[in-house]
Amino acid sequence: MKQHNITELDLCALSAKQIAKLVTGERTREQLYAKVTGDNLRSVVEQYPEHVGLFNLNKLKGYEWVSVITNNPAMIDMCNLDNLSGSDICGLLIRLPDLLSKLDISKITSKNWSMLLIQQPSFGQLCDWNKLTGNDWYWLLMHQPYFAKHCNWSTLDAHDWLRLLMVEPQFVKHCTILDQIDRNDWCKLLCAQPTFLTLCPTLDSFLGVHVAELLSKQPHLLHRLPRTMLARMNDLNWEFLESFGQINRKSR
Repeated sequence: MKQHNITELDLCALSAKQIAKLVTGERTREQLYAKVTGDNLRSVVEQYPEHVGLFNLNKLKGYEWVSVITNNPAMIDMCNLDNLSGSDICGLLIRLPDLLSKLDISKITSKNWSMLLIQQPSFGQLCDWNKLTGNDWYWLLMHQPYFAKHCNWSTLDAHDWLRLLMVEPQFVKHCTILDQIDRNDWCKLLCAQPTFLTLCPTLDSFLGVHVAELLSKQPHLLHRLPRTMLARMNDLNWEFLESFGQINRKSR
């Protein structure tokens, strides 16, 4: 690579190793300082920290700083921490929890908190639980059910409850809006949690397609469903169900 062509080079196309070689030339420093940006700059800083003084580190975006600091924690002292977003701070704490004292956790959003607590549950003592939405609680409790003691259950809507109960059925005792889950979602829920059959307020509105879908996933419910529900299935519903090889019309 010829250094006299440096002003014509597309630095974004160079590898970190190539740029590191270029910075050994004293007269190329100002050109590189001005031109190297983005992922290329991140790569150089990560792989060749001895050259960081040559570059404008203010050009690094927050998520790039997360990568740089994760690979070299000492680089945090060269970062303008005020420019980091809540998502950036969350990413750093997930990887390097010991950086807590240097970061402003007030920037962490509700979504960031749920992600952080899934990976680093010890930060629960610092969380403002009132920030979490129903969707945040779904994600958190799916991975860390221990935090249920802090949950404001009223923040969960019918869709949040559907997703949570499909994987964590023990929380059904906290749900006061089972009647707000529609029949399509109740069908999905019963397919995942058949023990909820007696709790379902929409069984009477199930169509033949719902009955067939439920029995295809939970064939043992065949003799627990009212015969009036089985009567709702037409020939196509039965053909769909029989294709699974576990139930046929004669077994009614």
